[in-house]
Amino acid sequence: MVKKIDTRFNLLRVMAMIFVVCIHTLGLVFPGNVNYIWSASHEVLITILFICNPIFFMMSGHFNLHYKGSSRKDYVLYLKKKAMAIVLPLIIYEFIYYVVLTIARKDVNSLGSFVQGFFINTLQEFTNTYFWFMYVLIGLLIAAPFFSKMIDNLNQSEKTSLLITSIVIQLLIMICQFGNINLGISGYPFISWIFYFILGRLLEDISLKSISNPIKLGVLLLIMIVNIITNRLFPNVLIHDQAPTNILFVVIIYMSLLDSVVFNKLSSNKIVAFLSKYSFSLYLSHGVFLIAFANVRITNYFVIQYLALIIMVSVSALFFGFLVDNIVVNPIKKIINNRIKK
Repeated sequence: MVKKIDTRFNLLRVMAMIFVVCIHTLGLVFPGNVNYIWSASHEVLITILFICNPIFFMMSGHFNLHYKGSSRKDYVLYLKKKAMAIVLPLIIYEFIYYVVLTIARKDVNSLGSFVQGFFINTLQEFTNTYFWFMYVLIGLLIAAPFFSKMIDNLNQSEKTSLLITSIVIQLLIMICQFGNINLGISGYPFISWIFYFILGRLLEDISLKSISNPIKLGVLLLIMIVNIITNRLFPNVLIHDQAPTNILFVVIIYMSLLDSVVFNKLSSNKIVAFLSKYSFSLYLSHGVFLIAFANVRITNYFVIQYLALIIMVSVSALFFGFLVDNIVVNPIKKIINNRIKK
């Protein structure tokens, strides 16, 4: 029996990927000294764009927390599949990025220093670049089979308790930040990005259809207003990523889009399906074009410059990713798979 592909996530994946490019491109054009209106506009934009990382982790949890293996052989096979799908492309694109970065910086003296630099960057330094997401994701994917078994054995009441406990701890962390206090609860495992990863699975049993769209929209607007005020008065408080208000913001958008009839129809479009297929390659390669277009100045008008760079980076990375996937990544995968079968 062929497993039916859930096309609902196609457009969601493409949207989140575009938001990633928007965030990274924003750093190339946003002015340094801004007035309150600029600051408020920036905060609204950031609040919207920053849903990309939670959405990617939630989608990853949705697709990877249904592990049905039961033996060591099953787990090894699972790791091999993830290595081929995730780690191999990552290393190839990191190598390309490192070559471009090295040329731009002109800081290689020999082949030995180049190889050593790539090795160190792959294991350590790239965690401080846009590749950071991949290192967190790889760790979560290694642990996914065990999380999956855990969730399978939780009843609905226990799942709800897990959600509430995790959100309450995140809330306590945020409240303490208002007093410049770092909450010392560091051993609780289900906070940070792992929370969104597990949330992607837990939300499968929850629906927001009973809540009207005006109420959802009102909550989203209220959160943006709260973020603007908090950012202005308490700049040290983390209002994005794992903040409880951001969790609510992300969940409403995530579930509303998946429940939307219009959104689902668009997700089935062939163009959207193509873009979704190569969104991972776009992500892995877009850093190359952030370097290439860093000093490109088309106009002094911020909005036009910003949109132009987004289009340039996205289109270039998509085309480049398409070529690298089909000329380099896929042939290497094929060779490795053939050798494994032998």
